Amino acid sequence: MKKNIFLTLGLIVCINGFSQELLDSSYIKCYYDFSYLLRSSDKEKREDLFILQIGKKVSKCYSYYTYQADSIMSLPNGKEIWDQMFMKALKESKGGPAENFPYRRSKEFIYKNYAKNRMTVVDGISTDDYLYIDSLHVQKWQIHSDTTKILGYLCQKASCSFRGREYTAWFTNSIPVSEGPWKFMGLSGLIVKVYDNEQIFTFTLRGIEQVKEPIYFSESVTPSGKFIKTKRIKFLTLKNKFLNNQGSYIKAETGLDIFSDKQKSNTNINLLELQ
Repeated sequence: MKKNIFLTLGLIVCINGFSQELLDSSYIKCYYDFSYLLRSSDKEKREDLFILQIGKKVSKCYSYYTYQADSIMSLPNGKEIWDQMFMKALKESKGGPAENFPYRRSKEFIYKNYAKNRMTVVDGISTDDYLYIDSLHVQKWQIHSDTTKILGYLCQKASCSFRGREYTAWFTNSIPVSEGPWKFMGLSGLIVKVYDNEQIFTFTLRGIEQVKEPIYFSESVTPSGKFIKTKRIKFLTLKNKFLNNQGSYIKAETGLDIFSDKQKSNTNINLLELQ
């Protein structure tokens, strides 16, 4: 059940520099390309790479790039290393966007605890990390007869309405685990692809491998080293407010006014959850 994963060796090297709590041992590791429109008016989608570790008791889903950046910054000389990588990427970009360096993308880390029937979600807003509890099996799937092949797997179609968006998923019973990227799960096989019907967000399986590696609960990387415990709705309300007023927050915290008037008037950030 092992698929080739189109990742360079450097991409899959883990840097374990920050404190972690052992939760479980994973036996399957999935890699999902995540593409999304930050704003509906954007012409190009942004990209991320999610890793889904699946164990017998717990699964963990997170952005590889965010984990990589956090790992580097947690080292004693992490800021110096990051600064060097940023300057190198800026030089190589020749004045364009300096993206070839480890910067944080999605800050969500999602831990699905099967025995406790709940998810623990940690996410970041500005310089704070938050933690809240969500329920498992939150999607009510409708199974369809349509089939297709993705990565060589025979997949079947499913659909659901979830917190303000309509989703289509393709899952395969060839991998009989009731799992998927982000908060998606609850089908009889692994979710290989899932997207909302407006094509704003898309998760697509890039590769899968059999492994035997630990699943850790990573501690907060904020200066306080602590999570702010909250409720899902309260957190999403705060996150939406922040994302649509980043210029004001940054100016208040740093005194810098880095957003143009056009950027300030064109916020309207897309969120996966609308309810």
